[in-house]
Amino acid sequence: MSNREPDLNRDNIWIRDKRDFAVRVEERDLRLIRDSGLRVEEGTRALLMEDGKLVETLRAGFIDMKSHKGGLIWKLLRNPERLVVILTDDADAIIDCQYDRLVTKDNREVAIAVQLVFAIDHPAIFFKNFMRSYSRVYHDDFEKNYHRLIEDALMEFVRTRSMDDLGSSRDLKADISVSLDNHMNSRLKADGVKLVDVMSVRWTSENLDRLRRDREHRSEIDDM
Repeated sequence: MSNREPDLNRDNIWIRDKRDFAVRVEERDLRLIRDSGLRVEEGTRALLMEDGKLVETLRAGFIDMKSHKGGLIWKLLRNPERLVVILTDDADAIIDCQYDRLVTKDNREVAIAVQLVFAIDHPAIFFKNFMRSYSRVYHDDFEKNYHRLIEDALMEFVRTRSMDDLGSSRDLKADISVSLDNHMNSRLKADGVKLVDVMSVRWTSENLDRLRRDREHRSEIDDM
């Protein structure tokens, strides 16, 4: 997270870095665009909150204040001191995590890599917990904030299963998704965030790799 403020270029487009998941727009910038209009760049949406409540969501495109005169957006920008605008990624936040030395029920070490998708569920809560003190939230901040929570969920999942269980599971991704949801739901809800999907799960083990190599070696001998 960072307090570096978003850049407003000469065409009144707020520039959101690729690393940024969400950016808070300051009051003085809202005053600059209330007469000239603004453009929300592609891949971005603008959440408009008045007194801490979400009142409007703007998708990519040009917002002409003249055509909106007297409308909700125009009125909101008349009183920017009550308004908070958060520019967020129009897509969800995708993070990659890997956790090593997880111990199975039969005391074998495995490593699990997961790709998780997060999204803002309640903008007002998200603003209160993430953005009241910071101007930017990066995609990497999701991994930093939830690293231990994800690790705890995977540790508990793995320690109740043997190597054979992991290797024979027909839907390991779905099983891990349930475990993550059970562990993270209350914390995510408190942060105004939700876990949208577990996109991928990969697990490896030195023991499993050694077993595979031995099998391949025996197979080569048998073929001679």
